[in-house]
Amino acid sequence: LGDWKFQLGTEGSAWITLGYKDGAFPLLTEDFLLAVPLSFRHNKFSGALAFNHVSAHLGDGMTILLEDSLSDEDQREFDLYDDLAEEEGMDLSLSDPEPYSRDFISLYLSYEYVVDGIEHRMYVHFGYAHKMIPDGLGRTFIGSGFEAKYSCKYFTPYYSQDITWNEDSDSVDYSYQLGAYILPDKDDMFTVRIATTGFIGYDRRGQLMDNKIKKFGLGLFIR
Repeated sequence: LGDWKFQLGTEGSAWITLGYKDGAFPLLTEDFLLAVPLSFRHNKFSGALAFNHVSAHLGDGMTILLEDSLSDEDQREFDLYDDLAEEEGMDLSLSDPEPYSRDFISLYLSYEYVVDGIEHRMYVHFGYAHKMIPDGLGRTFIGSGFEAKYSCKYFTPYYSQDITWNEDSDSVDYSYQLGAYILPDKDDMFTVRIATTGFIGYDRRGQLMDNKIKKFGLGLFIR
């Protein structure tokens, strides 16, 4: 439509948290996202209007790790109650999953520009959950962020950050990445980047969202 470009697609993502015990990696949490975005672009302005579904699940590895943290006295008491529960045909667990699901509409708007050879992208994003479990949580979020990168011959260093207010936790959450894109060959199907990462705020994993956390790490991202 003139200088406007539109694209309708589907997206799917999974966030999986693993623990470690006796050479194995027990599953702790699983979060899934399915989305149908309508993307658009006009010159340096772009954005997306999307319908999203998120669900969160608790893995049995959480119970395994919690049992390991019990003192000997607590372990004996737990075993006693576990035996009583088995006699009644019930399963006793140290961790109970919380029902967590939401459908929400999101809008993302960004603008790109170049200053002294450094490419900048600034954006804002909004969202409203029209259906959610549990239903007593806040339904909106609003945030903004930016990315700056400078193209070199073999790699592209970049910095990005995001600040978002989430009504469900009534918190302002901050995240960042500092790293570099590895410039692909023209026949490569994926882009690769390596970055240090950080997050300060309330955990966005549905089963752990009441926890305030600070996380820092090093990531390899392939897309």
